Amino acid sequence: MKINPKNFFNRRIDEFQDNWVSTITKQQGEYKEQQIANWIFNNCNGRFCMKKDVHYDRSGVKTITRIAFEIPSDLTLFYLSGLAQEQ
Repeated sequence: MKINPKNFFNRRIDEFQDNWVSTITKQQGEYKEQQIANWIFNNCNGRFCMKKDVHYDRSGVKTITRIAFEIPSDLTLFYLSGLAQEQ
């Protein structure tokens, strides 16, 4: 079993920094959001943030979930998992 020393601190935080990489998905329900957070916690190494947000574009206003990662390779792994495409 591999022990991640970052697990001793809170890896899911409420706010992300400007230099973090992020992606947006449609707004997730609480159950789906918890599934995604568990997957990130088990498969990624760095800190992450999941935040509900509003996105404005030409088609109107949409509610989204922004998922940000401290380590860019964690975002790549998240994309490859297919969880980012489930919309």
